[in-house]
Amino acid sequence: MNIVKIPNTELDACGAVLPESVGLNEYREIVKQVGWCEGSVKFWICDIYMFGRKKFKPEEVQRVFEDLGIDEGIARTYATVHEIPHSHRSKNLSFGHHKAIADNAPKEKQLEFIKLAEENKWSVPELRRQIYGIRPMISGDDSKPMTEFAPGHWASEVVRMAHKWKWHEWPEDRREALRKELKPAKELLDQLWSS
Repeated sequence: MNIVKIPNTELDACGAVLPESVGLNEYREIVKQVGWCEGSVKFWICDIYMFGRKKFKPEEVQRVFEDLGIDEGIARTYATVHEIPHSHRSKNLSFGHHKAIADNAPKEKQLEFIKLAEENKWSVPELRRQIYGIRPMISGDDSKPMTEFAPGHWASEVVRMAHKWKWHEWPEDRREALRKELKPAKELLDQLWSS
């Protein structure tokens, strides 16, 4: 079964077969189309997941994902991008760009950040800095960023991993160890929310 139609390429769920007759220009076009598919899959997952969440019971959607071996936790972390209307998304920006905007920019500013990121060819870390209105911490020589901290990205990663780990199924001693590790972050968030 050919999942995606790419000329002179036989694709199935386990691989790709190209004939020896493929020349460099043809090969370049094949790579371009496969790259386009790879970049699109996360958009597809988020929109398909949210369609299911709106139409079916949450446990039915969860069961479908589990039965097919697709990590629903990952789909959940992608889901914020669904809030950016399809007509506002840019083919010239990665899923990571859209996720940074969906997670961090106010809704009324999202289209503006999409256009700015596209026009200025911002990387995802640069886009996050622009959204937060911050500059990276600078090392001694003022030329290299020492760190690029993006709270929204790290929060998404923690949530994604928590779903993947299925921490709610852990024994109590393991959950307590995780609580101790995350305690400083919780205290910081408590201070942030109470200020």
